[in-house]
Amino acid sequence: MRMNNKGFSLVELLVGVAILAIIAVPLARAFITSASTSVRAKDIRSQTVAAQNILESYEATSIGAIIDALAHGGATLGGGTVKPKIEVADDFGNYATVNPADDAELDRAGEGYKLYLTDVPSGVDKYDAVVTLDAASEYAEINDEPIVNAKPMSAIVQQPKDEIAAKDIAQQAQIDSGDELADDFFLYSMDRTITVTIGWLTDENDDRLQCQAEYEYVATYDGEVYEYTAANDVYCDPYSADFAGEYGLFVFFYPNHNTAFDKINIVNRDNLEMNVYLACQDPIPSNYEPMISLREKNYGQGNSPAMSLYTNFPVEARFYPGTLIAGSGYQDGMRYPYDCSGELGGQTAQNRIYTVRVELYAPGDVGGKILASFDASSIE
Repeated sequence: MRMNNKGFSLVELLVGVAILAIIAVPLARAFITSASTSVRAKDIRSQTVAAQNILESYEATSIGAIIDALAHGGATLGGGTVKPKIEVADDFGNYATVNPADDAELDRAGEGYKLYLTDVPSGVDKYDAVVTLDAASEYAEINDEPIVNAKPMSAIVQQPKDEIAAKDIAQQAQIDSGDELADDFFLYSMDRTITVTIGWLTDENDDRLQCQAEYEYVATYDGEVYEYTAANDVYCDPYSADFAGEYGLFVFFYPNHNTAFDKINIVNRDNLEMNVYLACQDPIPSNYEPMISLREKNYGQGNSPAMSLYTNFPVEARFYPGTLIAGSGYQDGMRYPYDCSGELGGQTAQNRIYTVRVELYAPGDVGGKILASFDASSIE
C-alpha cells in the first residue's frame, strides 16, 4: 500500500495565510476598538459620576455657604476640596481672583463665580475641576427682577392689645381720683414705648438666644402720672454665626392710638447679625411716624449696624452705637440716621438662577486639556 506524504504547496500555504490575514485583521481591529471603547466608556462613567457628585453637592448647599466656608478655613464640593481662591465676574463678564474672606471683594460679583476644586473622587480616579456659575448668559432678565428679601421667622414678638394697658391705667386713676372713668378713657392719650432686647442667653459659646419684649405705657390724669408695664420672653431658634444672615426676628405691633408719641427700641445687646422686621398691623394712620431706634455696642463700626432693619411703612429710624452699662441699662452714643424704605424685607435684584458648567481636568492640569464638561442650571 502506497502512502501519500505530499504536503501543502507554497501556493496553497500563501493562499491560507492570505485568508487568515483577511479574517484576522478585522478581528484584531475589532478587539482593539472594543478595548479602547471599554476604556473610554469607563472614563466617561467615572467623569460623569464625578460631575454628578459636584452638581448634587452644589444643589444641596449654596454659593453663599461655600464662600462662607472658604472664608472660615475650607470647603468641599462633590468630595473635592475647594481651593482657597475664588473668581468673581463683574458686570462685563470679566473674572478676577478675590479673597473669599473679603466681603468688599465678593460684592464685586455681578455675573457669576468660578470655583476651583482639587482631588474630586470617583472610584479610584481623581480629578481637578472648575465650576463656573454664570448668572448672565441665559437668565439675566430673570436675575435683574427684584425679589423680596424675606427671611424665616426665627423669633416672633406679638404685642398685646393697647386696650389692656388703657383699662389698667383707668382703674388706677379712678381709685386715686374717685372719678368714674371708662376703660378706654386713656386709649388715645397714652405714650407708649416698646423695647425688644436680644442677645446671647449666656455667651457666644451657647447657641441659645434670649429675647425679651417690654411694653411701657404712661398717661397723666389730674396732675398724677400713671404707668403700666408688661413684658414677655420670646422663643428663638438656635443661632449659628455661619448662617447669621438667614436669621429673622419679626416684631408684630399695632399703631399706638396716640399717634403723637410711639417709640420702638430694638436693643442688639451682643451685636448679632440678623434681620429685624417691624410689621405694623391694622390700617396705618397717614400721620403715623413712630420714633424707631436701633441700639448696639459701639465697636468702632461707625454708622454700619450689625442688624438690618425693615418696616412696612416709610420712616427714618435712628442708629445708636453706644455702651451697655451694668445696672443702669444702655447709654446712647452718637446718633446716625437709618432709612427704612417702607417695604417689609425690601426688594433687591439678586442672582438666583445660574447656568452651572463643570469642567474636569487631570490632576494638576487645570487650564490644560478638558477631559469632560457638563452643563446644568441651578436655583439658589
